[in-house]
Amino acid sequence: MIKKIENIRDKMDRKLTGRITGINEFTYDNGNWVRADLPYSIYYTKDKIEYYITDTIVPEIITLKKGSTDFAKYKKSKNGNIASTMFVTPYAVEVKKKDIKNGYLDRYFVQRLNDNHSPLIEINKSQFTNPLPYYKKGQIK
Repeated sequence: MIKKIENIRDKMDRKLTGRITGINEFTYDNGNWVRADLPYSIYYTKDKIEYYITDTIVPEIITLKKGSTDFAKYKKSKNGNIASTMFVTPYAVEVKKKDIKNGYLDRYFVQRLNDNHSPLIEINKSQFTNPLPYYKKGQIK
């Protein structure tokens, strides 16, 4: 069980903490009910799977039996077809001899779509050619 939890943590995309179990809300793998008022976290992996893990000395994976999260509802509405969110990695431009010979250098920038005051981020050409639905794109020579 610990190895599986370590694998989940290694593949983690994000984690929601500070959750508390309710009455008859979760079960353990053996079918026993998880007691109420037990702290747990929700782990979301890069492959878009949601895991519930107790925040105890010996963590355990638990199964939600009552209700569902907004993520689970969204995933169900999309028939489980949720693409990875595309985020960019900043790029430091490197001037090459051919750029000096040409007299110019192509540069690629993005800015978060929902915030006009966010900083411009320079990215490489391969990122720029990918779909980036959360960014405005710009290119200069």
